[in-house]
Amino acid sequence: MTRIRRALSVTAAVSAMTLAAALPAHANSVSGSIQAGTYSYDDAQDRFCAKSGGSYKSITVTLTPSSTSRGPKKEFTVKNGASQCVSLATAYEDTKYSAQLLGFDSNGGGCRCGERSGATFSFYS
Repeated sequence: MTRIRRALSVTAAVSAMTLAAALPAHANSVSGSIQAGTYSYDDAQDRFCAKSGGSYKSITVTLTPSSTSRGPKKEFTVKNGASQCVSLATAYEDTKYSAQLLGFDSNGGGCRCGERSGATFSFYS
């Protein structure tokens, strides 16, 4: 009887581990802000967006996959209150991405002497 219980326990444990490995990936949406604007990643839509915080503000976004074979690298800049979204739908599910955001606020002047801000973080597509 002890052998049967032990065998059933092992079978149950292996089945639970197999089921856990087969479950779909959890959503990994993220959002935040830097001085020059806001950003977000919507995992359900596979879309990364950035919005400049207004006139004379810009954000340059660089999204780099952990491996070039796992997904596309994306680079874009938004300025003067505009927003832009890019798709990461062609990346493999759960690809680790590094996001680098560089913001600039020229405080209404025409010079490049304003305030700089930024963020660097990782997320999974």
